[in-house]
This record gives sequence, structure tokens and C-alpha cells, in this order.
Amino acid sequence: MVSTLILARLLTPEDYGIVAIATVLVFLFDEISNSGMKEYVIHKSEVDDSVLNTAWTLNLITKTVVWLLFLILIPFITDFYSNPELTNVLFVISLILPLGALQNVGIVMYEKELNYKPIFYLELSQKLIAFFFIIGLALWLGNYWAMIIGTVISYVILVVGSYIVHEYRPKIYFERLKEQWNFSKWMIPRGFLGFSRAEFDTFLVSKLFDIGSLGGFSVMKNLTAMVGRDVILPATQPLLASFSKAQDDQNRLNYQLTLSLLVTLIISLPIMSFTWIFHYEIVRILLGEKWVEYSGILQALSILIGVYAMGGILGYLLTSLGRVKHLFYFELFGLIFTVITLLTISFDDIVEFSFLRSIVAFILVAVTFVYVKYVFKFSVGYFMFLTLPVFFATFIAGAFVQWIDLGDSMALIASTFIYGVLFSCLYLISLLVLLCFYRDKSEIVYLRWVVGQTKDNILKKIRRE
Repeated sequence: MVSTLILARLLTPEDYGIVAIATVLVFLFDEISNSGMKEYVIHKSEVDDSVLNTAWTLNLITKTVVWLLFLILIPFITDFYSNPELTNVLFVISLILPLGALQNVGIVMYEKELNYKPIFYLELSQKLIAFFFIIGLALWLGNYWAMIIGTVISYVILVVGSYIVHEYRPKIYFERLKEQWNFSKWMIPRGFLGFSRAEFDTFLVSKLFDIGSLGGFSVMKNLTAMVGRDVILPATQPLLASFSKAQDDQNRLNYQLTLSLLVTLIISLPIMSFTWIFHYEIVRILLGEKWVEYSGILQALSILIGVYAMGGILGYLLTSLGRVKHLFYFELFGLIFTVITLLTISFDDIVEFSFLRSIVAFILVAVTFVYVKYVFKFSVGYFMFLTLPVFFATFIAGAFVQWIDLGDSMALIASTFIYGVLFSCLYLISLLVLLCFYRDKSEIVYLRWVVGQTKDNILKKIRRE
């Protein structure tokens, strides 16, 4: 997040447009080569060396083959975009494909065992080292190469670090390859379809709008995705990891799913609301004046913050329970629906296009909810009943900060910060009060305790300061 905010001030929307095209293409091929190594290991109730080695071997094979295919296609991709600059960019960034194949499969066991401490230190080290590399390159080169080289360096750090934090050493192993392929044969097309659905909008923007608009759309979309991917989903990761352990207990599974979705909503809904209200201020403070014209895109895409997080939980649920075939069909439907909708419904500018994109994503998550309702006997009505305090608390906080007026005499950063503090405090207090009406609901009892602890910690911190 910090590197994105700094780079946005050092680079231009046009630079981000070049990076957007390159990253969308290479990560598309990365998804094509995704054999589901992590998902396969986590899904297995018993894991030994043969399982780990098989998962690593299949991942190595698929990523290497896809990397070679990508190298062959680079000249054709450059001709399609009529941009010679892309040739060298794509050759360099393609290195993330073989690097991703070399990552130590042993670290997946940490996640399976709910041991997140070494994973935290690994990812923290990766981000910190890559951060200094990217910022240094941006100051030195002053163009998009800083982000391209920085992305490759980030993968190098992750590969080396994976062998430092875990003692396991994977080996080539073929004996159980067929067993994993029965799992992975649905993960690979599902990953391709899912990524295509998620990034078809970026591809369409690259053809319909100028390179600056593509850069603006890419940055705003990444900001919303970052909140869901790097803040909300990690916060619910311990709850998600228990899905596979509860697959034989319907009541426990529904309890864990309800709790995970509630926690996600409690975190994501106020962030969505605050971003929608203060999109202009957020862009101006975080990215700078040259990005203000794209602030409407951030407002339209703020809906994706919650959609990404909720969709991620439902996808994790189905993967943990081995429903990868069903996920494939979901992604196929999602891609077809997204393509048809974005190509047939007219829009006047990039902001309207962004809002349409958010609505499409919301509908697809709603469809997934319907599937989960009927397959896992999940009570959507009961879940919506439990979410009423979250919606009311968010509405109260949002209405209040729009009602008060701090005037124009205060600095933009100071006024936005005060609005944020008032919004957060009023939201937490309102939520805690409203949750008191759900005393007999086990999920709410737990959440009320969490919210209460959060409120007490904030008050203690304020008193100390």
C-alpha cells in the first residue's frame, strides 16, 4: 500500500497503464499454470512427503510449460497492442512464472497447521525489501521499469525466503501425480476463468480508453482489491482454515461460515462506506493532484472491497471442501456473464464503466450465495438477520459524518483524519449497542466480545496519549 502511494507520486498514469497491461497478461498465464499446490495440500486430511513432493512437481511442470508458451506469444501480444515498449517489459516480467514454480511447498504446512508467525515474517521481509528496491528504482529510473523489476525482485525474495523459513526440501516425484491431477485439472481452468473474469475489465479499458485512463482504473482497482486481499481476508484466515476440519459436521461448518462472513462484513462495510463518501479526499491525499480526475473510479469501485472479501471466503469454502469442479463452472458462468454484460450495456465514460463492473461482481457473489444456501443448507435469511446491526451502524456513522461540517479552514489531511476517527468511533459504539439485542445468538456473543475488546483497546490508547 505504501509503495503504491509513493509510486503514484513518482510515476504517471501512463506508466501505470503500461504496467497494467504487462501484469494482467503475465498473471493471466500465472493463473493458467496454477496447479492448486497450496489448495491440494490443505485439502488433504493426511500429508506426507509424497503429497508435498507431488504438489511441488506438478506446479513446476505446469509453470515451466506455460512460461515457454508465454515467451513464444510475446511478439504477437506486442503487435496486438501496437506498442513496441511492451516487448522487453513482457520478457522481464515473465520471469515470475519460473520463480513461482520454485517456491518451497513446505511453507504451505504452516498455513495448514495455523502457524502464521513464520509466514508473517516471510511476507513482511518480502514486502520491505521489495519496497526499498522499487522506490530506489523509481527515483533512479523515473519510469515504469521500477515496478516491473521490483515485481521480479519480490518473487526472488519470496522463493529464497521460503527455503529459509521452512526446513523442508522438495524433490521431483511422479508416483502420485495422477491423484493430484484429478484435483488440479479443475483448478487450472478454474484459475484461468476466474482471472479472466476478474481482469476482463482491465483488458476492455485498455482497448476502449486512453493509456492514462487505464492507469487510473488500474490503480483505483488495485487499491480496493488490496484492502480485501491484504487486510480483510488475512483477518479471517484462521476461521477459513477450519473449513476443511468441519466438513463432516454440517452445523459446525455453517457456524464457521456464518462467523467468517460476519467478521468480513464488520470490517469491509464501514471501509466501503467511508471510501464512497470521501473518495475525492482519499485520492487527493494518498495519490496526489494528478490522480484527482480519477477519484470517481475509486468511488464506483469501492463496492468491490466487500465483494472481493465475501467472494474470497465462499471460494475458499468450496476449495477446502474439494468442490473445485463446481468452482470451475462458477468461473465459467462468471466470465460469460461479465463479458456479455460489459460488452452489451452502454456507458459514457470510465466512471460509469467502473460502476457497472462493481454491479456485475456483486451479482456474481449473490449467485454464489444461492449455491451455498442449497448445497450446504446455509441459512441466508438467518445470516442477513445477523447482519442488520452492521448495516445500521454503518448507516449511522456515514450519515453523521455527512451531516457535520468542519469547514474549509482546516487542512485537508486533518479534516479527513477527524472524519475518519468520528466515523470509526461512532460505528464501533453503534455496533456494540445494536449487538446487545442478539444476546441468544452464539455468533453474536463472540463478535460482541471482539468488538468490545476493540473499543476498550482504543479507549485505553486514547487515554495514554
